[in-house]
Amino acid sequence: MARSTKCSGGLDGARSESFLVKGGSFVVEVVQYLEPVGRPVPEDYCVADQGLLNVAMASYEREAAERVLDRIESAGYRSAQRITMGSACGAYVLEPELMVEVCAIPEELEPAFGFTPVAPFFGQQG
Repeated sequence: MARSTKCSGGLDGARSESFLVKGGSFVVEVVQYLEPVGRPVPEDYCVADQGLLNVAMASYEREAAERVLDRIESAGYRSAQRITMGSACGAYVLEPELMVEVCAIPEELEPAFGFTPVAPFFGQQG
């Protein structure tokens, strides 16, 4: 459920809408500032401009990751070409202001990718 708030702490008069996404042991807050409206993002913008490489969602199961990528593409979002190597696969969602990686990483390769699971992936049992 989205909530509308007035901001404080250097943003006098600003308004935003936000919601929380809970997943296992973590919570992500998604915020959209409504007033004042932010500057348009330059066409060559990349989330790395904010000091982040990307946000990744990963699964041990290649089929689960491929189903998520299929749903993203069916909804009309663009993604990079899928890379597939054995039971591993992945692609980036490439949309303005959005840089998300969806991938499948076999459990034995987790340390090499720096992946530490904190919650079940979409459709998986906990």
